[in-house]
Amino acid sequence: MNPAVLAALCGAHVSVMAAAAEGFVFANVEAAVVVAAMTSPPDDARKQLIDDLVGSLKNGVTSGSDIWAKLDFLWVLAAADSQASLIDWKGSYDLTANDAPTFTADRGWNGDGATAGMNLSSAFTPSTAGGQWGTNSAHIGAFNLTAASSSAISAGASTAVVSGGTGSPGGWIGTNFFGETPAPAGSAPHHICISRTGNTTQVAYRNGVGGSTQTSSASAVVTPIFVLSDSAGGPATDANISLVHGGAGLSAAEVLDLYNAVATYLAGVGA
Repeated sequence: MNPAVLAALCGAHVSVMAAAAEGFVFANVEAAVVVAAMTSPPDDARKQLIDDLVGSLKNGVTSGSDIWAKLDFLWVLAAADSQASLIDWKGSYDLTANDAPTFTADRGWNGDGATAGMNLSSAFTPSTAGGQWGTNSAHIGAFNLTAASSSAISAGASTAVVSGGTGSPGGWIGTNFFGETPAPAGSAPHHICISRTGNTTQVAYRNGVGGSTQTSSASAVVTPIFVLSDSAGGPATDANISLVHGGAGLSAAEVLDLYNAVATYLAGVGA
């Protein structure tokens, strides 16, 4: 385990005991770590939403899987303030806002649809991170609250992209041909997830429902994952992005569990 994350977990046990003294008890120590990283402590109602989201990911209702363990990063952009929105809930890859994208409390971030270099950058590079994301087992997903009017890329790198679409949501992992994996048709608000579970097996999901399967062979993703655009420097989407995640490949049941968990959280904060 990352030493910094281990230290945070140890500190979180203290936070859990302190929270109990104040009337709130975390069921999941990982949620206490997230809260401890926030400059402005959330109220108990939000602590409960954070705790419930972590718990739901650790115990998938449909899949029975620990989806939390399969994540390399979880950026819950729909937070109470911008500092909290940039925290990586998994503890290693906090985001940095570049060129002044717009933050809206409990909704997330959006760009202007035009400016190259306007993004939320991360240091997570799949090929070198040594995490759950592998060449033949990987996923990336994003929740769009609004549709894009121009640039549609919600998050990604040059060879791993998730797009909420201007009408055709989808994306790819380990290839560079957009449109090979369209998700079921529909417009925002929606959750789009691209999951690769084999060298020639990749599926795009919308709100937990699978669409097309892509069969092109995978390659390693060697550039970092950004939000609001890919890390190749394209224009920032003007869609409102409220949550982004990635890690190991997920089954259909796991994608559905993940969608239900994040949708419940977002509804809870009024997104």
